[in-house]
Amino acid sequence: MILAIFVLIGRFVANLILKTLPGTGVDSAVAELGLLKGADMGLTASKVIARVSMFLIVLLGLVAALNVLGIDSLTYAMNVVLDMGVQIIFGALIIFAGVFVARLVSSAMDSTGAGATDVTARVMKWIIIILSVILGISRMGLDPTGGVFILEVAKWMVIGGAAAFAIAFGWGGRDWAARILESWRSTR
Repeated sequence: MILAIFVLIGRFVANLILKTLPGTGVDSAVAELGLLKGADMGLTASKVIARVSMFLIVLLGLVAALNVLGIDSLTYAMNVVLDMGVQIIFGALIIFAGVFVARLVSSAMDSTGAGATDVTARVMKWIIIILSVILGISRMGLDPTGGVFILEVAKWMVIGGAAAFAIAFGWGGRDWAARILESWRSTR
């Protein structure tokens, strides 16, 4: 009975989202950003949000129904699955947000000009993506050491990248850096 009520509530909320959300411009904004590019032609952001909300409401109804039934082992198993699912979804959202921010930063830097900013834009894009993947994976709880290994890898990647940049800049890029610094001085 409880599960049936939650299914009805989920359908109501999903239909409400499908009727109201497209009017807010969410679908056009997501389409403009190209976030659902390559997906099914009928798939819109409001449909995705409606389906996810329906799924979550029904899942909450399932947990409530299991609690009422008093089956401790199933309730415990569902709680473990929900805890892991929330961690994985949160980690995936961090990765998704990192890729989104990396695209924004890269396109903003690319629009400023050619030369060193193009290289810097690509480097910054991949640094942001790598750091967001590392943060997302550590947030997902997929690291058996509790996130210590992932954070150590991230720390050593940053140290190694900084050392590689310093060595490359020191040996091979002195003339290029001098020209860039001189052009910056002349514009001020």
